[in-house]
Amino acid sequence: MDPKNPVTVAYYDTYSGPPSTVRCEMCNGAFGVDIRNADGLIVVSDMTTGFWAFRMEGFGGWNGADWGMPNISSVQDWENGPKGGR
Repeated sequence: MDPKNPVTVAYYDTYSGPPSTVRCEMCNGAFGVDIRNADGLIVVSDMTTGFWAFRMEGFGGWNGADWGMPNISSVQDWENGPKGGR
């Protein structure tokens, strides 16, 4: 809740297999994570297991303006912006 003092409240390991023999072992697991501000959808890209979408119980979205932060996300509607974001 405090962007200056973040805490871990949940995690999920998208790849728990052996190191890849096709790519370097650093290429196993998540490499891209985004959270859609409007509804809290969490999306993850993983080079081995593909696309993941999560919802975290009790988290329905985030409005940066409520915390004095920009209300931006790379997975939201850039044409119209989030509700209450301007």
